Amino acid sequence: MNFLAHALLSPDDGEILAGNVCADLIKGRVEGIAPPGIVTGIALHRAIDRFADRQPAFKSCLAYVAAPRRRYARVIVDVFFDHCLARCWTSYSAVGLDSFVEHVCNQVERRAGILPVRDRARFERMLEGRWLGLYATRTGLDQAFAGLARRARFGHQLGEAAADLDRHYPAVEASFHVLMPALREHADRVLASHID
Repeated sequence: MNFLAHALLSPDDGEILAGNVCADLIKGRVEGIAPPGIVTGIALHRAIDRFADRQPAFKSCLAYVAAPRRRYARVIVDVFFDHCLARCWTSYSAVGLDSFVEHVCNQVERRAGILPVRDRARFERMLEGRWLGLYATRTGLDQAFAGLARRARFGHQLGEAAADLDRHYPAVEASFHVLMPALREHADRVLASHID
């Protein structure tokens, strides 16, 4: 799952939310260098990713990514699923998408100084560009994939990844709706084990 889904799967705790949303920008062990809530958020993020990657609903979508981009299929499907979440947001949240994005970005910005993020420039771009809300439109998807293409070593084909979603949207959306409730249950279990 990508930024938006991770934010939605976080509890109403600013540190856990910030750690979960920013975990892809944080590498290695963080115990002892970040506050406990941030550490819990990063652990939650990593647990969600491991769980999602093993689910049949996620794995089935990897085949929809065209061969030239297949090495990045997991990342591409993560972005596809955030797009599906943004498009059917009201099915998963009572808070409007724009309000949710602002709330999350404000929570993360408040904790910018305690997040052990290595790539500060990318972190700042994420917040300034409100990447969490970027996935709602096709233009936003194209921007997200263009950014991935710039950062990826062999990413020259990533810029056209949204076309794979266009070709397979009903199947991807159906898989997303199967996976999302399972992710919610898993996130709740992980949090219960970290907080108890």
